[in-house]
Order: sequence, then C-alpha cells, then structure tokens
Amino acid sequence: MSESAPPCDSELSTGERPWVLLVDDGELGDVKQIAEELGATTLRKTLASRDEDWRQPQRLLVVSDRRALTLGRPAAQEEDHFVTLAILDEGSCMLRNQVAEMGFDYVLERGVDRNVLRQLVWNALYRGPEQRCERRLPVGLPVTVRVGWKWSRAELADLTRTACSLRVDSPFGAPSRIEVELPRAIAPERPATVRGRVFRERLQVGDGSLMLSVAFSHTALTQARVDAALEALRAGPPPSTLD
Repeated sequence: MSESAPPCDSELSTGERPWVLLVDDGELGDVKQIAEELGATTLRKTLASRDEDWRQPQRLLVVSDRRALTLGRPAAQEEDHFVTLAILDEGSCMLRNQVAEMGFDYVLERGVDRNVLRQLVWNALYRGPEQRCERRLPVGLPVTVRVGWKWSRAELADLTRTACSLRVDSPFGAPSRIEVELPRAIAPERPATVRGRVFRERLQVGDGSLMLSVAFSHTALTQARVDAALEALRAGPPPSTLD
C-alpha cells in the first residue's frame, strides 16, 4: 500500500477521527471486515441522531438504510471531505431515490458483489499519486466479450471514461482487440457494444482469476455508450444479480 493508505492499527485514541465510521444496527459487519482487512481504523456506532457521540470520519462514512433516513447526509468542510455510502437492505426504487436525493455519494443495495464493495471501500480510503483524475467506478456484473470470432463470458470489474477492467478465467493474449457488450443493468439501450484493446493482463492475488485492462477505442459511439453507463453507475453499482 501507498504511504497515503490507511494505518494498520485498529485502536483509536480519545478524540481521534476513525478512517471509517459505520452507523447501523448490526447490518454492516461485512463492510467493517473489509475496511479492517484494508488496514483502516474503524468505529461502529448506533446513532439515533447526530446530537449523540458523533465522530466525523477521515475517509468514509457507511450507514444502513434505516440510519440514512434518520441521520441524512452530514455536511463536511472541503478540507475534511469524506465519502458517504448508504447500503440498503430493501430493493425499493423509491427508497433508493429518496436516499440518493439526500446527497450520499453512493447508494448500494445489499446484493452488490463483495469484490465490488471492497473496491469501493478501497477507492474511498486511498489517497496518493495514483489517485486517478477519472472516477473508476466498480461494477461487478457479467458481460459478454468477443476476441476475434470467439465470444465468451467475463465480469466487468470497473469502468472509467477511457478504460475498464475485466475478470476472466483464462488469458486472451495481449495486446488483443476486444468487444465488450455492456450489461443491460447499466446500458438498457441495445446494442451497447464498446470496442477496445487489452493492454495488460495480471493475476489476481487471492482468487487466482485473471484481470484484463482494456483501453477503449477513441470513437464517438463508444464514448457515448460508456458515458451513458457511467451515468447509470453514478450513485453506485447495481446488485450483482442483475444483468
């Protein structure tokens, strides 16, 4: 990790701001585990209001749907900016829109893939020279890809305006021309195929899968389709059960 990544000790001194603050009634254990795996100091609270023992986090605030409705999104000074994330147990469009309108940076549903949640937490925690000027949004949805005449399945791990990452089971050979059919959950207008080039392959530590980095072609059609998908992802990735 970079020197700007979270500290590895999990004990907070009196008055110290945690890297991650979780506000819930016991639902966010998986987020706490992910944050601690990444080395972040965490604090977990059950707050009925911000008039209670509120300690503003340094990097990330995660709240359950119930606490989001109770607390709203807390204001932060620009120099103290932290990412806000609401995780909903209920898959209601009305509830999702209601929480999103409160100003949370991300609103997720409980069905989001754990790898996607981990990437989102990492993005919020990380500060350093590799912080990209483009937002890299985690996705975690299955896609169909074509190299040459061969079609196969992959997972769209993340997406930016100029590139994406694909998780696959076997190497395609780099550099390779590739077509990616964006999933319907983030690209309802069909067809939604974008073209690009595989410029890097790397083995994922842990699960042994292969990650492909794809740079998109500089065409107006590809850019328009990618921009539409990014807009659909603006408030957070959809549940992994969608396609």
